Amino acid sequence: MISMWSQMLFSDHMGLWSFFLNRFHDYTCALLGGLLVFIGVVSASKVSNQHTTDKSLSLAPEIVWTVAPVVMLLLVCIPSLKLLYMMDRTEPFLTVKIMGRQWYWNYALGDMDFDSYMSNSNGYRLLDTDHRLVLPVMVNVRGLVTGGDVIHSWSVPVLAVKADAVPGRLNQLSMFSMNVGVAYGQCSEICGANHSFMPISVEMVSLVHFCDWFSVGVSDEF
Repeated sequence: MISMWSQMLFSDHMGLWSFFLNRFHDYTCALLGGLLVFIGVVSASKVSNQHTTDKSLSLAPEIVWTVAPVVMLLLVCIPSLKLLYMMDRTEPFLTVKIMGRQWYWNYALGDMDFDSYMSNSNGYRLLDTDHRLVLPVMVNVRGLVTGGDVIHSWSVPVLAVKADAVPGRLNQLSMFSMNVGVAYGQCSEICGANHSFMPISVEMVSLVHFCDWFSVGVSDEF
């Protein structure tokens, strides 16, 4: 799940939250497009009737241009806040600890702890890693993100997650993937000379395969 050359729209979503965020984006654009058309029609009507003067006071326009902005803000604010609270308040099935270091990522799941460096072998250039973070699909996964030296940022666009990795602070994010596959991301905070060379690769698998991976441990053969 990566961006393609000459792509104009968002990448295909893998996560539940990215699905809702894409729909919210389309909904907001539709509202703004309708508002733009309405303003254009009214403006064109005013220009075509510019010689007509009506200086009488009217209460209706005053009510319209006072109430209309409030209604528009509510139409955007209510679904936005609902989605925000949905993303924040989830019961996690699994918790993964994510620590950013110069210039690699460290992951901890239970007793398992491993580092993930950029891979120089076969794979997507500057995106693949030697050890992928493997997570199960169709369950809520909580990520606790922190930094071990300087500020980093753990970001995976197709899962609609991004959290700053700040030393001495824990930031929380929620992931819920609906599809099996590999999601790629990169550090999104300038963190030093090799900032561009600490990619993120998250492999989403079925719960059975995740249990097998967890029991075997991190290996290049899995």
